Amino acid sequence: MVAKLAAWEPQFRTEGTPWLKMVLDTDEAKRRLSGYACAADHLLGEILRYGALSDAGMIRDLQGLYRTFVEGGMSVALRREIYRHVAGFQQQSDFLSANAYLPFITCEPERSICSTAVIDFVSTVASPSDDPLSAVRDIVKMIAARFPCNPGAAFGGLLYLGDPRVCRLLWPLKDELDDDEANEASLCFTGILSAATIEFQLGWLEGMEGDGQDRRFGVVASGLALQRRIMKVPFVMTGQRPFPVASVSPEEQMRMQRPVPIDEYTVSIAPRLLALERTEPEPKVMPEVLAIWGLAPPLAAPIRHQF
Repeated sequence: MVAKLAAWEPQFRTEGTPWLKMVLDTDEAKRRLSGYACAADHLLGEILRYGALSDAGMIRDLQGLYRTFVEGGMSVALRREIYRHVAGFQQQSDFLSANAYLPFITCEPERSICSTAVIDFVSTVASPSDDPLSAVRDIVKMIAARFPCNPGAAFGGLLYLGDPRVCRLLWPLKDELDDDEANEASLCFTGILSAATIEFQLGWLEGMEGDGQDRRFGVVASGLALQRRIMKVPFVMTGQRPFPVASVSPEEQMRMQRPVPIDEYTVSIAPRLLALERTEPEPKVMPEVLAIWGLAPPLAAPIRHQF
């Protein structure tokens, strides 16, 4: 029976350590099943077990379990709550690896959960010192192989990290997305503007000029407008992110991201935005994008009549 969010009180809160010990130490799946109070505890427990053991032999069964609950009607709100608890365990304990995010990356159809899991995975996984982007490369390979249930959301999670190195890895993949996947990617905005993400989208739009990709152009342009509309702070991050995030102090992280005021940054990209508006065929979407960015297309020169 699929639990309802309002009625779910996770077993780890009521039973504590004995419940967690049952999850981690009971090898027989049937015995673990009898110890779960409901579907939500079942899914949470199995994801925690996988994150703790990192046993590749568990992957297929865990993917099947996740998909069974999704197809059986487990609500997005409940799955989001399960994710919240998994992330809490992973970030506040020392027994759970970042692999705990992988079931959400590969099996979760909901955009916000999948993209958040991608961000948390690449931000927390321990990477070799000679390749801080190794986790990012893993996700890029997964997207290329179509492992995620929602490849557009996985792509969007990486894109809105706003790191220029990540965007360079993503660039060859953008044309492999279909229109629906591109739309999912564009809707993964976080409220923090990053130059690398914005300029990725500008380059994507510039490459579509005159290419007959009207819907794709509108999707990417809408993403460019939406992230400016829901901006949380009036700055654009122009630097890089640390991988993993905990490898530097918060102060060093801010220095690495190099924020600049939004007005100053808008001036720097205005010529590209205005050029896109000039060359876009009718019906145009760029005038609305320009308005949201605080710009306006130049007025056409008046027609001079000779008498």
